[in-house]
Amino acid sequence: MGSESNQTDLVRVFVSEASDGLRTLAEALQAESDSVPAPQALHDQYIIAHRIRGAAALYGYEGVSRVSEQLEAILERAI
Repeated sequence: MGSESNQTDLVRVFVSEASDGLRTLAEALQAESDSVPAPQALHDQYIIAHRIRGAAALYGYEGVSRVSEQLEAILERAI
């Protein structure tokens, strides 16, 4: 029962981390269409994508990790 509890706690931590990051990324996507994001904003979004990628890989969510890896690469090229 202890390992089930640990797994539940790990999933809860991952969901919290990913939700916070995705909320920030979603806010960035709602920026005015004629504005160009500052390099620092893109760098911050790159860091978020990197964190989500790492956390997803750590917790075994390979699909989420691959999508985050693509987003990370796109943002890295844009910086």
